[in-house]
Amino acid sequence: MKPDEAMSRIDSIYATLQRTAHYKGYRSGSILVTACLGIAGVIIQSLWIDDPVRNIDAYLWLWFSIALLSFVIGSWHAWSKPATTSGEKSRRQSAFLQLIPPLVAGAVLTVIIADKFSQSIWMLPGLWAIFFGLALCATASMLPKQVLIPGAYFVGTGLWFILFGDSFAPLSPWQMLVSFGIGQALNALVIYWTIERLQHRVGEQP
Repeated sequence: MKPDEAMSRIDSIYATLQRTAHYKGYRSGSILVTACLGIAGVIIQSLWIDDPVRNIDAYLWLWFSIALLSFVIGSWHAWSKPATTSGEKSRRQSAFLQLIPPLVAGAVLTVIIADKFSQSIWMLPGLWAIFFGLALCATASMLPKQVLIPGAYFVGTGLWFILFGDSFAPLSPWQMLVSFGIGQALNALVIYWTIERLQHRVGEQP
């Protein structure tokens, strides 16, 4: 066997090992659905919640409902396909354990701010984006490193909202469009390009 041919085979084996080591429960389709839910939330807020600061209960109910529905959709898609190996089952459990702490922390902090620090309520969209971005970054060890791109987008967008919060209307619906709508669409693109596209190329089952 020629050296070039041997190196090519080694590269192929390494690429296969990398693919099998990645957690494959996140699917671009379900992630894109959550992006659409975010856009629907933006439309609902724009039409029915004129002043979210004064109507904070309706605002929080709307976005908590969308967050919960998005989590249910993602979880159902991930857990509906039985794990065929112990390694796949372990990766699925690890992925969820890495996601949950930042999301729970974000939910608890939201309740505390709404109840005790209402003057800081305008920070919520930025904090949500930061916590969600940290949750994505936490899964980077289970996914292709490119998942850090949407994670960094969420964190950067959240910091932008907080640093320059006085330059736009507080709790504006466009903040959720920019962060969650576009961010999840970017996340879906990364998952498709780095996992699903390669699966289709080698004929693997999604």
